Amino acid sequence: MISSFTKVGISFILGITLFTFYGHIWLHIILGLFLIFLSIWSPFRKSIFLLITCFFLGGIHAKILAPNSTNNLPQSIEIQNEIYLVDQIKSNENYTQLEGRFNPNSHMELKAQLTFRTNKKNVEAGDILSIEKSHLEIIPENPFKYCFDFNSLLLQKEILYKSWLDSDKFHHIGSKNSIQFQIQRIRKTIENQLDQDAPKISGFLMALCLGEKSNLNKDTNNLFIQNGVAHIMAVSGLHIGIVYLIFLNLVKLIARNKKIFAQILPVALIWVFILITGAPVSAVRAGLMISIYVSFVLLGRKNEKLHMLTLTAVIILLISPNELSSIGFQLSFMALIGILYFTDFFFEIFKSKNVVLNYFSSIIAMSLAVQITTLPLTIYYFHSFPLHFLLTNIIAIPFAFIVLIFFLLYLSFLFLPLVSKSILSILEYMIDFVIDILSFFERFEYLFLKDLHFSKPTLILYYVFLIVLFGVPIIKWSLRKKSFYLFAIVFFAQMVSLIQFDNEEFVYVFNQKGVCVLVKTRNQIVLFHEKEQVNLKYFHPLIRNHVQTQRIESNTKILIDEKVIAFNLEKEFPVTQDENVKLIYSEDCIPLEFKGKQIYVSKKMKRKHPNLEVIDHFIQL
Repeated sequence: MISSFTKVGISFILGITLFTFYGHIWLHIILGLFLIFLSIWSPFRKSIFLLITCFFLGGIHAKILAPNSTNNLPQSIEIQNEIYLVDQIKSNENYTQLEGRFNPNSHMELKAQLTFRTNKKNVEAGDILSIEKSHLEIIPENPFKYCFDFNSLLLQKEILYKSWLDSDKFHHIGSKNSIQFQIQRIRKTIENQLDQDAPKISGFLMALCLGEKSNLNKDTNNLFIQNGVAHIMAVSGLHIGIVYLIFLNLVKLIARNKKIFAQILPVALIWVFILITGAPVSAVRAGLMISIYVSFVLLGRKNEKLHMLTLTAVIILLISPNELSSIGFQLSFMALIGILYFTDFFFEIFKSKNVVLNYFSSIIAMSLAVQITTLPLTIYYFHSFPLHFLLTNIIAIPFAFIVLIFFLLYLSFLFLPLVSKSILSILEYMIDFVIDILSFFERFEYLFLKDLHFSKPTLILYYVFLIVLFGVPIIKWSLRKKSFYLFAIVFFAQMVSLIQFDNEEFVYVFNQKGVCVLVKTRNQIVLFHEKEQVNLKYFHPLIRNHVQTQRIESNTKILIDEKVIAFNLEKEFPVTQDENVKLIYSEDCIPLEFKGKQIYVSKKMKRKHPNLEVIDHFIQL
């Protein structure tokens, strides 16, 4: 039976979920009424008032801490002689992106992303900058659901504005010495030391051991993603579990007779490690789970899986409800659910009397358990799946374990350069060996399923019926029968969503180094564009696999359902007040004065004509 706290926690999370993804109070009321209806069922009757209260408190909590909608904010802000605190830095060979706050000591602080050329300034996290002049543009919410939205990643962090920054428009005036920035400076020191000792594998070690991917080679990153082992390149529960076991065994050797000390010190050490890695959600989640588990052990409480999982989620969402909509949070918790509830089932199938074989059986069981709960999310977000994930995980998981041990040894022996550099030499050989193996698998294209599609209703139904069929004890069907009904429901939902997409019609204009117009009718999908090539990499497979491209020539006009879309206009195009005519200009054209007419222009033209609507994101026509 589910504990009372777990019921309360799930109710609270449901309240946050509904507001985070939909934001309508009437949906809260409907689900609240549904909970009241459940009170007829005796297990819920005693705590129904508490459940409903926590449900609505979850929604209120999410509303209070949710980032402001960009709809009611000014589209641009002129910054002059303002103080900017740098919270985080991301850089590559071409540019550096700063994430930080204007007016950091005021309740009216404004979060913004500033970008400048890499070779212009040396800026670190915690630096306080004086911005002489900058034009901030609002980060628009993307209304087009069939293309990956990079802006949403910033909006989840409550960063609402961004701007390009000239090197002569800001200067360093000080630094803030908080724990957060001290930790980031430690990370930077480690990175600089690795660059000096082993430049070839520095970016890889920073990514695998500390979750810092800014210097990771793109080809290497894609190689791990395609082979289904990208999870070892982000600090997650796997890393925290490995580090915890290392610390636990070391402390037990030192303090054999001090049970409490031997339990608490490893937990404290893993939180130090989590802070150094930048405290990603997956690492925080793992740290909380271990902390809660150790607390239960010390208090003599029963370790109920769902209770610990719910408590961890509630703590994270109390701090930041927006984490619920992040891909990392969703994959992290789904992976943990799979490990907790399906690993034992698969291990019973593959277990052996041989100790060595049992080790690999446990890896296979865990990999399959994780796929049961994360596969739909992986397809939904990334549209791909490697068929050989079991084989690559058998290689990657022990590899990550060994690399983490050697990395900690390297940090421990930094005072002995000869020893530390020898450790890095061993690591370099191991990394090259694993990359060669993954590169070998990459040659076989049939191992990689690409351009897969999962709709949101299909995703929701999958998890609902996974819980119902495999989580409700009164359903005594066989595994084969449960699996059949689960896949039948998923197949039906997917067919309905495909039929709905086929009947959908839309017209969107956006800018991709020139004006582009995407037209979807019931019969076809056409992309009109100015430049010779258009990058379709980040489009949804439903669009990318069926789109036809057509180059826009001078004075091109498109007729769609009695609407005229005109491109690259010259002066002879007639002035019109017809609302069915949409006028679009590229960089090479000068707009005519159309009184009260909606005209779309590129960013370059926006500087000359501030009153016109700029095309830097998807706009529905």
